[in-house]
Amino acid sequence: MDDLPAYLHPLPPRTEGMQAPERFTFPMHYRPHPLALAAAENLQAHLEGDRSWQHDFGITDHSTGARGKMFGVLVVRVPGGKLAYLAAYSGKLADSNHLPGFVPPVYDLLDEAGFYRKGEAKINRVTEELEAHRSSTEFRAAVQFLEETRREVEETLKEEQRSVREAKACRKKRRAEAAGTLDAPQLARLEKELSGESIRR
Repeated sequence: MDDLPAYLHPLPPRTEGMQAPERFTFPMHYRPHPLALAAAENLQAHLEGDRSWQHDFGITDHSTGARGKMFGVLVVRVPGGKLAYLAAYSGKLADSNHLPGFVPPVYDLLDEAGFYRKGEAKINRVTEELEAHRSSTEFRAAVQFLEETRREVEETLKEEQRSVREAKACRKKRRAEAAGTLDAPQLARLEKELSGESIRR
């Protein structure tokens, strides 16, 4: 297995003869397969050994404000039937997305010429323009006008609701007063009149 790509690693000799599982287990709650554990231990040994890059994992000195890093391994079958493992990490490590021995990212977010950085620059320009508009005199005046208009509308609505309640109470009082003094045809005419008032207000 000496001809493996740099991102493929041989499993430790103690795994010789171990059988790979037939399928993935549920990834959110499971016991890692012994092959995956061996690959993870092998990667840990590599991280603790000599490397061409530096990163403070904060293992020995917690006062530096160092941050940890998430690593992953995936046991795979290579041409010829042998097992090996891929190693990867999340985000960037040692200010890089490309480190020897690790699977490269699907897309390099740090590539200045890539579409992500170009798109990010466009978004930043739009954000700056938006902030400039928000701090302009015209925008602040429009916001103040909107707030004043909202207050006026709320006051008008409250006044109209009060007027409707008063009109309803007045109609109720007129019905009660007429009940004992008007005959049936007069009551019918009054009810028609009051119903018309109710529709209008």
